[in-house]
Amino acid sequence: HFIKPEDAVKLFETKAKVVQPQQELRIAGLINIGVSSSKGEFVCLLDDSTSEIKHRVYGRDGNWLGQMLAYAGDQKIGAVGGLIVDRERSVVISAGRAVSGDGTVADLHQGERIESAGYFARLLGSSNCTALRLGSLVTKRTVFDEVGGLDEKIPDDLVDLDYGLRLRANGYRSVVLSQYHFSQNELSISEKLGSANSRSSRSERQRFFQKWGSQIPAQDPFYSPNLRFVGNCARYQLDVELPKETLASS
Repeated sequence: HFIKPEDAVKLFETKAKVVQPQQELRIAGLINIGVSSSKGEFVCLLDDSTSEIKHRVYGRDGNWLGQMLAYAGDQKIGAVGGLIVDRERSVVISAGRAVSGDGTVADLHQGERIESAGYFARLLGSSNCTALRLGSLVTKRTVFDEVGGLDEKIPDDLVDLDYGLRLRANGYRSVVLSQYHFSQNELSISEKLGSANSRSSRSERQRFFQKWGSQIPAQDPFYSPNLRFVGNCARYQLDVELPKETLASS
């Protein structure tokens, strides 16, 4: 992205380091360069459309970064993320990523109201998931290096899932702290993942699932087998058709 002179001065004053790649890269390549140029113990990835970060109850006083670092410091946790929301439409964009053996990749709770408690109150606190979107993710630097960073050969729309699967293959968990809301622009995210260079082709998706093979179970371990995917989102809708009188009395 182009950086205005006045913004560059602010970055310099805050001791932020700006890295300019010498060639056009996908998201994975850009992140890998940024991480390799850093010296911190932890890596924090945020989508550039992030406009606000708030705790569900305590607002901006929720200490989101401190809590995410505390979780990421656990030796069994590989990545920590927050609840990505579209504040303008008051809906959830992603509460983690899910995948099934038939090739379905979906965002948990996508489209649900921000105020919703979610299935079994999953939107009120922390829970495990297969992977996290890169737009809200904290991971320990040693873990990032251990699994080899992000795979630059993977299309942008599968990079986050690939990272989550590699973490799991190495014995780590991915955790989403849904009490922390990261307001991001869903249109901006869709545009990035919808470009020709970012969107995976059918052959690329086939190679991706061949790569992981039997390591992807028929049913995502963090998504109830009694529920179903709806398009590319997992909104915890019952996989049964209930009579109207049953719905009316429930």
